[in-house]
Amino acid sequence: MSTIADSQRVLDLEIGKLEQDLVSLKRRRNGLSPISQLPTELMCKIFHLSIQTIEWARKPNRHEEARRSISHVSHGWRTVALEWPKLWAEIHIRDRTKVENLDLVRTRAKDLPLSIDFDGNTVYGTPGVQHMFRTETERLANVVLYAPIEVLRSLLLKLKACRNTIQSLELGAPKISDWTRGTQTQMDSFCNFPKLRHLRIVGWDTLFIPPAAFNPTSLTTLEVRFFSLPAANVIRALLASLGNVAHRLTSLFLDFTLPSHLEDAPLGIAGALPIDMQCLEDISLVSNGHRVLSALSSVIRVPSSIRTVTIGAQQGASSQDISLALHHACTNIPSPRFLHINNEFDHSDGTYKMDVCALKKGPLRSQWNTHSSLRLSFFHPPYAGRPPPGAEPYTFPSSLVNPANWLFSALLHIVVTCPLPAPFWKALASVPTLGFIEYRVTHLEDVFYRTLEEGVETDSDQVGAGDRKFYPSLVVIGIRFQQKSLSWGVEFAERLVITLLHKYQGMGPRHFKWLSFMGCHRHLDADTLRLLFSVSEKVYWNGRLEVAI
Repeated sequence: MSTIADSQRVLDLEIGKLEQDLVSLKRRRNGLSPISQLPTELMCKIFHLSIQTIEWARKPNRHEEARRSISHVSHGWRTVALEWPKLWAEIHIRDRTKVENLDLVRTRAKDLPLSIDFDGNTVYGTPGVQHMFRTETERLANVVLYAPIEVLRSLLLKLKACRNTIQSLELGAPKISDWTRGTQTQMDSFCNFPKLRHLRIVGWDTLFIPPAAFNPTSLTTLEVRFFSLPAANVIRALLASLGNVAHRLTSLFLDFTLPSHLEDAPLGIAGALPIDMQCLEDISLVSNGHRVLSALSSVIRVPSSIRTVTIGAQQGASSQDISLALHHACTNIPSPRFLHINNEFDHSDGTYKMDVCALKKGPLRSQWNTHSSLRLSFFHPPYAGRPPPGAEPYTFPSSLVNPANWLFSALLHIVVTCPLPAPFWKALASVPTLGFIEYRVTHLEDVFYRTLEEGVETDSDQVGAGDRKFYPSLVVIGIRFQQKSLSWGVEFAERLVITLLHKYQGMGPRHFKWLSFMGCHRHLDADTLRLLFSVSEKVYWNGRLEVAI
């Protein structure tokens, strides 16, 4: 029997050796594959991007799964992954993350600064977070804590141990449905983080930032979002602390998304001292409150060098509040010459959001996605439930279309890519500087055409051509038909030109610089072409410059 056992051991050893040789051969073979020929630096970049994709989606536990998957693809990948500390320097903690795993990740990160991201619903995940606070007081640089306020409150006390190393901090509390948070009387005191560069606070309505202690010398980005109306002392402390860092802040985002019963409530900052933001490049003010936007913009002074101003308001919000916000926020900015209005459909909740982009300057055909002086956004009322099927998109508040309004006082060129009602077009006709209109036509009885007809009838009652005030400076019209293979595109062009001839009768031949019609696949006949050239110097049909007959 011993002889058989010895023979088996010998064979086992031989099998083990052959298996090792097979593993070695497979590694050599895998090393010849194209993916294994990539430089180590490029593979590390790919690994890092895969982790970032998971972070953006904020999927629970997916971050660690991605790292585990990367390190188990092949021997080469595992070697690169384990020896590349940056892959392990971003630590995600969930409710059931084990402390032993955190220590292993810390070791693999070597001496790199660490980032932790905690996303939990209960206190079960806090031991791991507190363990990191205790053990990494010297290299914890970035912290994201997303949990109920009760959990955040306990963690904030422990976080003070790392206050001298943290450069980026995000504290987020989830939205609640019963709005009891606004009635809480307990105040949570924020501490100073001397090296803080980026601060984001979301939904923590009872967090008090003491102005006397808050003075991070490197802070450039501040974002604060409220889901209810904080106590007056919380808001005033926030503004006073903002004053401490105003001379170096480059990006500011303030959001007051209030429950419906607080939409008319005042912000409670009357008498607050103005804050000069000399270095500010980007500012966003968002609220569904009817008096919040104007109150915020009256306190924060935006410099003339500002790059972008974003104002977000609820659909149907007070136009007066928006007008005042525009007036206050854009006092030092020249009124825009170019405006783009568009409705965007959100497939996730079935709602529309209207975006208005205003450019300070640029050529007529400039791209709208360049740096803008203003972005005005109208969003669906929050927490109102899913809208009924077929809900109409929100329309631009006609009361804002006023030559005295900052947004329209110097307007030369407007692009409209969504249907807007007659009151909008009638109000737009009073803008004396407007010379260029681009818009989409969805049906033959177009709203712009109908209001233009009505304007011609109104103008006909005036004494002379010089008295006409309905689109007095309009010289270019660009039309894009929404539907394909239209049967009435040529007919629409004829009707429009006839109306224009009546409007500009007596103001000289070929008053328009050019007319453009895009999206109609029918060819122009000679009579229609002559009619178009009777009112315009140039005519474009489907992008082609036509020749006068």
